Amino acid sequence: MSGGLHAGHRARMRERYIKDNGLDSFAEHEALELLLFYCIPQKDTNELAHKMLKEFGNLANLFDAHPIDIVKRCNVTENTSILISMMPRLAQRYFQSKWEKNVRLMTPQQAGQYLIDMYGSRNHGSILHSVPGRAEKAEQRRAGRRRHRRGSAGLYTQYCADRFAA
Repeated sequence: MSGGLHAGHRARMRERYIKDNGLDSFAEHEALELLLFYCIPQKDTNELAHKMLKEFGNLANLFDAHPIDIVKRCNVTENTSILISMMPRLAQRYFQSKWEKNVRLMTPQQAGQYLIDMYGSRNHGSILHSVPGRAEKAEQRRAGRRRHRRGSAGLYTQYCADRFAA
C-alpha cells in the first residue's frame, strides 16, 4: 500500500471495528473492505470493494455468489472468492452453534429471533409467512386468555412451528 493519505488506513479501520464492537458504523463498502484486508495483503482494497458491490449490487448478492462467479466477475483470487462466499455459511454455523442447546422460546421476540437466526439467510419468504398479521395476533391473544391463560409466546411459537411443518 502506498503512503500518504492511505498510511495507517488498515490500522484505523481495525481500531474502529474494535472501538465500535462491530460493523454498525461501517458503510457496506467499508465492511467489505475490512474483510478484504485479510485475504489481500498490502494493497488498497477500497477500490476493489466498490467494484465488487457495483458488480453484484449489494453485499448479500456478493456473499451468496458462487466463488467461481466472483473470480470471473471481479478478477480476484480463488482464496478471496472462497472467503467471501463463506461468510453466510459461517454465520449460519455460528447461529446453529448459538442455539444448539436449551432452545427455550419464552417470548414472541425470542421465537422471531430464533427463526431469523436459523432460517433468515435461506427462507426469507417462509419467515414472512410465519409472522401472523394483526388480526391473527389479536385472535391469538384472545385465545390465549380463554385457554387456561396460556401465554402468547407459546401460541406464537406453536403457530410458527405449525407453519414451518406445513
